[in-house]
Amino acid sequence: MSKPSVIIERHFNGPPGSGQGGYVCGLVGNLVEGDAEVMLHQPPPLDKRLAVSYEEGGRVCLLDGDMLVATGYPTEW
Repeated sequence: MSKPSVIIERHFNGPPGSGQGGYVCGLVGNLVEGDAEVMLHQPPPLDKRLAVSYEEGGRVCLLDGDMLVATGYPTEW
């Protein structure tokens, strides 16, 4: 069974060589159950398979190898 992953396609570019922050945050937020808060930790790479890790408490991590790209957390309003 393959691990979950996403690819940020080149046409969703933001700053040179990286994904547009709003798009990437929306992508990660959609992986979180319910409402979410998302934080980017580094520029998201384009056209590269990024691993998705589902963790305890509903946290979702987007990883480029061992590097943390973004995290999403469930929120309550």
